[in-house]
Amino acid sequence: MPTARFYVVSSSAFTVYRGDPDRKITITMMPYDWLEASIFYTSIKGRPYGSGFNQDYKDKGFNFKLRILEEDIFPAVAIGINDLGGTGLYSSEYIVGSYGLNNIDFHFSIVCW
Repeated sequence: MPTARFYVVSSSAFTVYRGDPDRKITITMMPYDWLEASIFYTSIKGRPYGSGFNQDYKDKGFNFKLRILEEDIFPAVAIGINDLGGTGLYSSEYIVGSYGLNNIDFHFSIVCW
């Protein structure tokens, strides 16, 4: 689920996900207060790699998210692109709005696959 929330400027994150069928490593960085970028590498079990190799399918790609509007009276708004430069297996574009009310965060988005 996309969100218009961003990490703190100059922060980074390293994520390892081991699920079924996906296994994914992601590095995310926040160089500016309006830009969040990540690179990922994934292995998909049960999907053939091709060309006679006996291993799981591999994919890599880049994700970008840009802040359009900070939260104030109106929700925070961001646009993003997933799996840019990869095989397109995880590709999507989205626009999302996020609004916090006390301890509850609401996220409304339109995602195009």
